[in-house]
This record gives sequence, C-alpha cells and structure tokens, in this order.
Amino acid sequence: MGYPQSRFPNWTYRQVVKSKIHRAIYEYDRLTPCVLHRVDVDSEGIFKNAGTIKATDGLDDEVWKTLIADHVCGEFSLLFGKC
Repeated sequence: MGYPQSRFPNWTYRQVVKSKIHRAIYEYDRLTPCVLHRVDVDSEGIFKNAGTIKATDGLDDEVWKTLIADHVCGEFSLLFGKC
C-alpha cells in the first residue's frame, strides 16, 4: 500500500487514481527534474521566497541534504513541486 493510503486508510484505489495522485507518484517522467518552489515563513508570519531546488530522480539524499542545510532556525518552510 502506497501513499496516500498508507497515511489515510480511508482512501480507495479509485480515489487515488481519480485525484491524479497515482499518476503523479508512479507515471511521471523520471528524466525530467522536479522543481521544488520553497517558501519560508518567519516567526512574525512573513512569507519569503526561498528560491527553488531541482530534484532529480535517484538523488533523493542530495535534495534532503540541501533542504536541511538551507533551513533557518525559527522559520517554517513550505515546498511546492512541479514535475
């Protein structure tokens, strides 16, 4: 069982396919890097554009290391992906 059923057991396979989550997880072009758009929110609730990161399939550890290294204490980060 994969995402989202592993986190939300009430999701059926039909719902996963209809919502296009299945296609996003299993049927994307692995040769095209995903662009992660980062937004940081500081302790006063101000949003800041934190740039983008390109995530290439198979280089997951490098992407996570970049995310962790760039994180500023006291800020909350959001990620939006486009693959």
